[in-house]
Amino acid sequence: MITGDNYEAKGHSLFDIFTRCKVNIFNISKINSEVRGGKSPRIKRLSEYIGESYFDYLAALPDLVLLMDESHRYRASAGVRAINELKPLMGLELTATPFVETSKGSVAFKNVVLDYP
Repeated sequence: MITGDNYEAKGHSLFDIFTRCKVNIFNISKINSEVRGGKSPRIKRLSEYIGESYFDYLAALPDLVLLMDESHRYRASAGVRAINELKPLMGLELTATPFVETSKGSVAFKNVVLDYP
């Protein structure tokens, strides 16, 4: 398990050829937020362990799949931009509120596979 708190320490495990599946658990705010002074978040900064940022490493994975809980929170412009930059193979969104609020009212998601009241 690689998380937003330990991904820098887990850099060496990226090259472990015996690990078939790596699970990365991140909060979207670790990826899309800027820190003071306009700097990029730490996840987007160069990591000496892998020779690129961890974000760039994830974006280069050919089989990256995103599972997004509370996905209505990812629909804000910064969240969508970060997800698009990651270029996942697939994204599976989970939410109990499949709509976003706009100035014109609620807009329902168009990609709902399963809905139950």
